[in-house]
Amino acid sequence: MKNRLSSIKACVHSSLLFWPALSLIAIALLWTMSAVRTANERTTLEQTAIHDAASSAEAYEHFLSRSIGQMDQVTMQLKFQWEHSREKFRFEELNQQGVFTDAAFISVSIYGRDGSLQTSTKIASTPMSLANADFFAFHKNNISTALKITVAAVSQASRRFLQFSRRLDGPDDTFDGMVVLNIDPDYFTSFYSAHSLGNAGLVAMVLVESDGRIEKDGIGMQGLGPIVTMPLPAFGSEDEARVWTRKQYADGQQRFLAWKRSRSYPFIAVVGLSRAEIFSSLATVSENRNNNSLLGTFALLVFAAVATRLSWRLKSRQKEQEAIRAAYRTATEQATDGFYLLLPVQDDHRRITDFQFQDCNEQGASFFGVSQSELLGKRLSGVSGASLNSWLIDRYARTKASGTYEEEVQTPSDSALQLAWINCKLARAGDSLAITLQDISRHKLHEQQLLRLANEDALTGLPNRYWLNQHLPDALVRAAKNNSAMALLF
Repeated sequence: MKNRLSSIKACVHSSLLFWPALSLIAIALLWTMSAVRTANERTTLEQTAIHDAASSAEAYEHFLSRSIGQMDQVTMQLKFQWEHSREKFRFEELNQQGVFTDAAFISVSIYGRDGSLQTSTKIASTPMSLANADFFAFHKNNISTALKITVAAVSQASRRFLQFSRRLDGPDDTFDGMVVLNIDPDYFTSFYSAHSLGNAGLVAMVLVESDGRIEKDGIGMQGLGPIVTMPLPAFGSEDEARVWTRKQYADGQQRFLAWKRSRSYPFIAVVGLSRAEIFSSLATVSENRNNNSLLGTFALLVFAAVATRLSWRLKSRQKEQEAIRAAYRTATEQATDGFYLLLPVQDDHRRITDFQFQDCNEQGASFFGVSQSELLGKRLSGVSGASLNSWLIDRYARTKASGTYEEEVQTPSDSALQLAWINCKLARAGDSLAITLQDISRHKLHEQQLLRLANEDALTGLPNRYWLNQHLPDALVRAAKNNSAMALLF
């Protein structure tokens, strides 16, 4: 009894922990799936951003190569015209005729062999001498017609512009000055578009020979201090795209940076995409997903609480029922009556032909001369014979109609019941039949002995006056019905 109750109690505790444990597992899976999806989306966005940055850097390099190629052609044409016309070719006249009036051309100038200004489209905004400029010394000391690209500032202003210069040669191929184009950087950074690169994106042209650079981001041109603060060697010798930390940028933005080296001119095209802007959509999606996960967590916790409560109530009822069954089993095992639970056995026509023992107590099994384990699962016809089986089939129909039935029965001679007389109580239990057998053999024997003593003379053993008074009226009635005489010896 104690072991049964202990096992019931252990089952109750384990079942109460089932729903909370299941909910915790579900919550862990929910948040894990949310984190995995966010991580996968982050990886996808990062790979896409790196790919887009690399594609944009390649497109920007093509744009710059074409633009610088145009400047290259202009300087070569000016070099040819100046060397063949000398003093007759004046840029002031070209400007008056509408040549080089585009806003991109800050000035187009010719400087002599001493570095002094010879002619310019805009005298007022052009330095009168470049004798101390590094690129002037380069052209003077190198017999090369290659285009030289440098970044310079206008006076003391914090605005950068690009200088395209080419050596001029005299009739004897000696140094005869240089042609210089000062170009507004906006002409080369107009590639930037907030639609494709974002509001915090970046384009830059980095010169390989001097590490000079022009840059533009979402708020326009920056000052003399570059946005990309990393030195030229950091770009490496190969084209690449990667994520650079915010320490590499003067504005503190972290970007996906890609660059492409030009094969035609000494520059590197750089494009940056803001990491914050790339992941802004992910932040919204992640926040919504976290909110949904919180709702799911709350729902699972409520479900666990309700399920645990219902489980506790169910287990409490089961515990009470098990305790009742245990007490009932203890009572029946100690009782002198036989208790049985029989299941009707039907044939193909759904007619009851037999009964099968589902449960019984030890006392009930002893009435058939077997143990409880031997009786369970057996059929009544195989244990007790056909007479008792037929009698019980008839009484089952009555019990099914009324719910209960009780009768005192003398045990058939072919029955395995080791009882002469039984008091049989039948009750319907669902589709089964509950039977209580009480041994009344001694009671019936005592009753028969009392009846015999009441109707026989103690000395002679013959029927006495009481018996005569009981049977004489019936005997006279029978004689009258049969028209026969009756003799009486008394």
